[in-house]
Parts: sequence; C-alpha cells; structure tokens
Amino acid sequence: MKKLIEVRFHGRGGQGVVTAARLLAEACLLENKYSLSFPEFGPERSGAPVRAYVRISDEPIDTRSLVYDPEIIIAIDPKIASSVEILAGLDDEGIVVINSKNASDALLKALSSKPRAKLFYVDARGIALSLGDARFENSAILGATAKATGIVSLGSLESVLRTRFKGTVLENNLKAMQLGYDKVGQA
Repeated sequence: MKKLIEVRFHGRGGQGVVTAARLLAEACLLENKYSLSFPEFGPERSGAPVRAYVRISDEPIDTRSLVYDPEIIIAIDPKIASSVEILAGLDDEGIVVINSKNASDALLKALSSKPRAKLFYVDARGIALSLGDARFENSAILGATAKATGIVSLGSLESVLRTRFKGTVLENNLKAMQLGYDKVGQA
C-alpha cells in the first residue's frame, strides 16, 4: 500500500456520506491500517452538499487538513458534479467511483485530462431502492469502492456493518454492499 491514501466523498445531506466515510475508516482499522475520517459541511440540512474525507496509511497519520489531492473520489450523488467540482485535485492515476447507471459523457470528458485515472460506476440508488429504502445506497457504493480500489476487503466492511446495524437494516445493508461489489462497472 502507498504510505498515505486520501479519499474524498461527495454527496448531499441525508445520503449517508459521513457514515460511509466513517465505515470505510473503521474497516481499514480492522485490517491493521491507520485511518482517519472527518466530515465537511455547511448548514446541516437535507439535500445540502456534503463532503467527507478518509486518510488511510500503513503509518500513523499526523495530517489533519482537508483532502485537496485525493487518490480516490467517491460520489454518492450522481448529480453533484453539475454543481460541485468533484474532480478537483484528483491524482493523475486516481480512481473515481460514482453512483450512476453508466459513465456520463461529461465525467469522461472531464477525466480526459488524466488518461491514467479510472472511472467506476454502480447504480447504488437502484440497488438501494430494490431493497426498499434509498438509505442503503451508501452501503452499495462502499461495496463498489472495495472492488474498484482494493483499499479494504468486503469482509472488513461486513464486520463493521455488523457492529453498527441490526436486524433487517443490517441484512439490507449487507445485501446492498454485496450487490454494489458485484455490479460495479468500469468505463
């Protein structure tokens, strides 16, 4: 693993952006990696743009600033790219994971300046709605992220979900995560 990997999540209030970042960081801890997660948002209201960050390293993490040059960008809201520059600072060999049925032409065009960057997509919202609740889309995007990036195993994410949720909510989050893992595509 590279000494420090920085991840930036984009989404809107109510989509579980902060929770997804925290779950990813906790799963990395289970794999004996150092991790740090923290949110950034303005007025707390549903639908407002939200960013969350995760740093993952094989050494202790001293950096506490925002993430400006991420290796990985995760967009839970597929429409956020129309109002927020989600690709800002993306590493030349970075990875983008977006909640979308397909890779949009606009996003592919924006990524054309970084020919070694990779774009992955998964219909996390469709997966969540098939399970009866849009709140499961963050688990679907985490499953897709695990497969697209390899920064954490599906097993570690499952363990973290099992400590956080119970009953039907747990089962649906686990299903969403597995489906996100299974259905992620690459542009």
